[in-house]
Amino acid sequence: LAPMIGDALGRFLAGTGFTNFQLGHGIMLVIGCVFIYLAIRKHYEPLLLIHGEADNNAGTFPLQSERLYEAIKGLGGTARLVMLPHESHGYRARESVMHLLWEQDTWLDRYVKNATPREQAAR
Repeated sequence: LAPMIGDALGRFLAGTGFTNFQLGHGIMLVIGCVFIYLAIRKHYEPLLLIHGEADNNAGTFPLQSERLYEAIKGLGGTARLVMLPHESHGYRARESVMHLLWEQDTWLDRYVKNATPREQAAR
C-alpha cells in the first residue's frame, strides 16, 4: 500500500509543478494554508487578487485564484478578484498594467488610506 501511495503522490506532485518537492516545501504549504484559513475566519485584512486569465504557469492556474476568492467570500471575508484578459503569468499589455495600477491604487485608498481605525471597527 505504501508504494502505491508514494507513486500516486509522485504523479500528483509532478503534474502540479512540484517535481522537486521536499518535506520542507510541504510544511510551508501547510503553514500557508492554515494561515490563510485563520486569516479568513478571523476577518483579517482584505485581499486583492489579480491574475492573468491565460496564465499557463504550472502551479498558478487562474482556477486557484477563483477558488481562493470563493473561499474568502464564502467565509465572510473581504476580497476582490480581477482577471486580466489575454494575460499570462506576467502582464505585458499597457491596458493590463494600467488597470493593475488602478486596481491597486483604488484598493489601497479604500482599505489603507481611508480605512476605519481598528479600534472603531471592532465596536
